[in-house]
Amino acid sequence: MKEPQKREKRYVKIDINSLFISIISVLSVLVLILSYFVFDGKNGEKNEESSQNKTKIENNQENQNKAEMNVTSATDSTVAELVEKVFKHIFLPSGDVRIETIVDVERLQANNPIFYQFAHDGDKILLYSDRAILYNPEVDKVLDVYHILNK
Repeated sequence: MKEPQKREKRYVKIDINSLFISIISVLSVLVLILSYFVFDGKNGEKNEESSQNKTKIENNQENQNKAEMNVTSATDSTVAELVEKVFKHIFLPSGDVRIETIVDVERLQANNPIFYQFAHDGDKILLYSDRAILYNPEVDKVLDVYHILNK
């Protein structure tokens, strides 16, 4: 009779260092993927929040501008001169422009501190359909540009 064959147990030798490196690599990749989704979600919330803030600013900006600025009743030549000066610093869109002069900068800074942070009384704002440009004619500098979202 035949004797039953003994099965040899085979063991695979794994180097502990390579196993440790493999586990660390897998964990690192998982952490990177997880952090991408966590931080991307926060950025999405910030983007949504900033778009809501822009909408609020757009809704209030025209009312604030009327209340706290003098609308310049200038002739076409003075408007053209001002547009020409500003054009030396920044490309301007074509179309109608409305020019306003700041008369109460503290009030404007309270409502929109970022846009009016460098503004002074007497500065000009060129209002186009898609942007507002803050300009200081005394030092001949464009202080800020605010892009308006048209819906």
